[in-house]
Amino acid sequence: MTSAAQGIADEPDDGLDDVFNVLAQPVRRRILRAVSTTERSVTDLHELVGLPQPVVSRHLAQMRAAGLVDVRPVGTRRLYSVRTEGLQPVEDFLRVLWPTRLEALRDLVIADLDEQGSADAD
Repeated sequence: MTSAAQGIADEPDDGLDDVFNVLAQPVRRRILRAVSTTERSVTDLHELVGLPQPVVSRHLAQMRAAGLVDVRPVGTRRLYSVRTEGLQPVEDFLRVLWPTRLEALRDLVIADLDEQGSADAD
């Protein structure tokens, strides 16, 4: 295995897979958006997304396990809110990718400008 491939294979488990698995489901993204604006109960979310409460509860449990939501008991209710720190693995992942992609884009633009300059000189 090459050293570059070895570096990829040895990537640490930073929770990124869990976060992406949660975000892969449209209903979970809707729930995440809903709890990002205000705390909401399972009943609130059930009404918003139109799924049975047990299904919403299962989605919330997966979101909690991935670190994307917090829960706060208030009387007999449990209020859910977004946990922005849970998105840190995604931000870290993208922070590594973006500079590489931007450098590639810059190289393409420069090559294109060089080609145009050569064509104009002819």
